[in-house]
Amino acid sequence: MRPIRQPETTIQEVGSELLVLNQQQESLNQLNSTAAWVFARCDGSRTLDELLAELMQTYDVTHELARQDLLSVLRELADLGLIELAGN
Repeated sequence: MRPIRQPETTIQEVGSELLVLNQQQESLNQLNSTAAWVFARCDGSRTLDELLAELMQTYDVTHELARQDLLSVLRELADLGLIELAGN
């Protein structure tokens, strides 16, 4: 899986958080710093395992905790229509 941002999103940084406008759904979403970190890396070039390794290195967390958090954030971003969980 290679998560990728939807092209119809507009991004604005506000402190450590990110405001993401989904133009297609006309919805505004506020992402906390962790979700913003994940969203910023959803460019289609990284696999789930690569994102997981980066997350573990950046936040110094265990594999299991990082995996749970990453999958949770990716599901939420996909449910909001902000990313697509493309296969590969």
